[in-house]
Amino acid sequence: MNKILYIYGYGSDPKQSSTMKVMRSVMKELGYELVSVEYNQDEPDTGFEQLESFIQKNNIKYVIGHSLGGFFALCLTSDVKTIVINPCLKPVDELGKLGFNAPDKYIRIQKWMYSGLDQPWCYQIQDVLGIFSDNDELFSYRNGFASLYGSCKTIVIHAGHRPPKDAFTDEIKTRIKEFLS
Repeated sequence: MNKILYIYGYGSDPKQSSTMKVMRSVMKELGYELVSVEYNQDEPDTGFEQLESFIQKNNIKYVIGHSLGGFFALCLTSDVKTIVINPCLKPVDELGKLGFNAPDKYIRIQKWMYSGLDQPWCYQIQDVLGIFSDNDELFSYRNGFASLYGSCKTIVIHAGHRPPKDAFTDEIKTRIKEFLS
């Protein structure tokens, strides 16, 4: 069974995250095993090193990132297929609203990410699929994502920021399965 690294969002627990539980069930139906690893969100450079190391050591080919985990997933330099769910594309703006005391630690990385559409970061990832809730109560970067990756790489589900299992209809699961194959 192919393993997929799940990168959880701000302040979540890799084992208890509600989105992790939903995605574990969905991906199991599709024939994939979801795994996770703790990473340092307070020191993003360290967090990236931890994630990249896990990917290399475990020969991971697929990544799913939710919320802040989506930002981390999009900034990885490993050659992996990536699915982001309600990604936080501007953590400097959003983390302060959530009580994170040092969003400035993300300034350099966010500037790099938005340094221009012709920059190499957006081409380092072979394939990216974005899943966005139509009723996200925290934030929505769907339009920005679509302008970077194209609307064909963007799926809309009927849910809030932490989507329940029933938001992943058979049609959505088929699109995910096609993307991963």
